[in-house]
Amino acid sequence: MDRHGVHTSPNIARLAKRIPPGTWDTHMHVVDPDTFPLDAAAQYKPKAHTLDQAQDFLGQLGIRKMVIVQPSIYGNDNSCTLDGLKNLGPKNGRAVIQFDPALTSREQLQQWHDMGVRGRQLCETTRTLSGLSGGH
Repeated sequence: MDRHGVHTSPNIARLAKRIPPGTWDTHMHVVDPDTFPLDAAAQYKPKAHTLDQAQDFLGQLGIRKMVIVQPSIYGNDNSCTLDGLKNLGPKNGRAVIQFDPALTSREQLQQWHDMGVRGRQLCETTRTLSGLSGGH
């Protein structure tokens, strides 16, 4: 393991040789419950997986760019994801976040877009979706 608790392996070096330069990781979660408390309704309580840990792991593969995807455990509080995006900068980061469109202004959407947000994640629970079964 490295300084951030990221596992290393000889297989990673072999894999890194096969990854083209400029590759993006398109689905990375950043979780930092010590700095950004989880949503009270979180269905699970994961260990931390900080931006530093994500960058260390991807760095072993030669990947510097990532899309941070808002984990459901933060609900609509995008603070952790947006903090990670800010720290990555516009050349190396994009994000997919969660929000309630009824409570979100055009100005807020533009601000997020300017930061590098490029999508909205829909996280529906099984309980919410059960009403959509249509009797099947």
